[in-house]
Amino acid sequence: MGGLSYPDSAAGALSYAMLLSSRSVKASPQQILDSIIKANQLRPTAIAYETLGRLYGLDKLNSSMVPYLEHEVTRLEKLYAEAGVEETMRILKCRRVITITLVNIFKDFGNAAEAEKYAAEFYKVKNERNTIAAKW
Repeated sequence: MGGLSYPDSAAGALSYAMLLSSRSVKASPQQILDSIIKANQLRPTAIAYETLGRLYGLDKLNSSMVPYLEHEVTRLEKLYAEAGVEETMRILKCRRVITITLVNIFKDFGNAAEAEKYAAEFYKVKNERNTIAAKW
């Protein structure tokens, strides 16, 4: 009795990460980041990456998440190359969210070169998505 049930461990991990990132829970930035990393490892979701960007904007997470996001750009590009049709759009959405988050972070840092690099990646992903959407 008690507790919540989820359709799979990825959904449970995402739910826990969202709980930790809420205002009503006093989780540390590292606990939040660790829980989002775990959730995204099981199944990448745009909402988890959007949460990182939102928390960074609220000064609840710092630049320590940048290496993770940069790694995710590469990891998701590999997943995308291997993805089936149903996974393709979800992964592209994740990549789009990550790249625009990195653009904003590097703009905050005053690093125009890195911001431009990720802006180019953002537009590449956006164009890929539009091409696939047009075929569907």
